[in-house]
Amino acid sequence: MGSALFRYLIGFTFLPAPASAEGQAWITLGKNRIRVELAETPEERERGLSQRSGLCPDCGMLFIFPTPQPACFWMRDTWISLDILYFDEERRLFQVLPSLPPCRQDPCPCHDSRHPLKYALELPGGSVSASGIVPGARFHWITRRW
Repeated sequence: MGSALFRYLIGFTFLPAPASAEGQAWITLGKNRIRVELAETPEERERGLSQRSGLCPDCGMLFIFPTPQPACFWMRDTWISLDILYFDEERRLFQVLPSLPPCRQDPCPCHDSRHPLKYALELPGGSVSASGIVPGARFHWITRRW
């Protein structure tokens, strides 16, 4: 069995699944195809990836805001290292916060966006450096289930 297929099966078998198929999509970013859970409501955005023990290598969470706005992300109750990527309304990457560690203190530090963002993408820590994703890249929708 190829390692990509094995990672795919492991990601879907042992890691927590999204709440529903309606809240999922596939995007591309550079040469990477990523399965994302969508966080579109205030409650979904606040919960984020908290209390997850893992995330498959090609998975993430895409936070979608109704309008571009300054944002601050924190790692409260997040048990895994994450890369956080901030995008403008044209889906262009303008800021990368690499390999943020889980927060084990109270209060947790806040990671501000330099500019108003429309989208934020959380990926497993180290994903950006391993994939060569750089500011200026745009993500594209492959599929989206509403």
